[in-house]
Amino acid sequence: MTHTVQLAWQEFAADSVRFDDQVILVTGAAGGIGSALTKAFATRGATVIMLDKKQRQLEKLYDELCSVGATEPVILPADLSQINAENTVSLVDGLEQDFGKLNGLIHNAAELGVLAPMDQYDLQQWSTIMQVNLHAPYLLTRALLPLLKKARNSRVLYTTADSATQPSAFWGAYAIAYAGVETQMRLWHEELENTTDLWFSCINPGSVRTAMRRASHPGEKVDESPEPSHIIPAYLLCLSTMDSEYRGKTLIV
Repeated sequence: MTHTVQLAWQEFAADSVRFDDQVILVTGAAGGIGSALTKAFATRGATVIMLDKKQRQLEKLYDELCSVGATEPVILPADLSQINAENTVSLVDGLEQDFGKLNGLIHNAAELGVLAPMDQYDLQQWSTIMQVNLHAPYLLTRALLPLLKKARNSRVLYTTADSATQPSAFWGAYAIAYAGVETQMRLWHEELENTTDLWFSCINPGSVRTAMRRASHPGEKVDESPEPSHIIPAYLLCLSTMDSEYRGKTLIV
């Protein structure tokens, strides 16, 4: 059985889809794909919980969305490099009191680090990348599971990358973390598919014009990658489709 599916998103009618009365948490919401996702969901009726360590950018995005009449988002400043089993309790308690459910959880935040040979990798950087890219998504998913179960067909969408299955020299912790993310997603899917209506998937957005892309590919021309807004319909499809072909799979944009 193949675990990878090409996401047929180019013809998706993104302008017509709505997320009224839905609550969606986006990590790494302050910039790049996360910011574009937040705008897309908030302007389509969803209450977006914007999780990021960059509070000033979150406040700027909040003001921007309110100025255009989007659904008011929620600022949730948090550093995923510091998140643990204990401090997720207060996070979940707050969301439980304010919303009582969670329709979507998009693990978008990522840490690239500096590309280096395996035997020379900075060990503190290794730990940070593993924490942000692999451990934090697990801790958040586990803690938020009760809220996700309270909404029908709620979705958990993990971000992955080509290096998860096609590792290249010097990508070290980043490649290993995303290989773990894909396995993590499939385990959640296998364990909960027959007892809940939760949807778990990974999405590989490919090359997108973000700060991380500029850092990882410094010689690449700016216009060689699309803007984050270009691929947002793919995410909207993932959060709204009832096509079971996409459930439990890694989706290639």
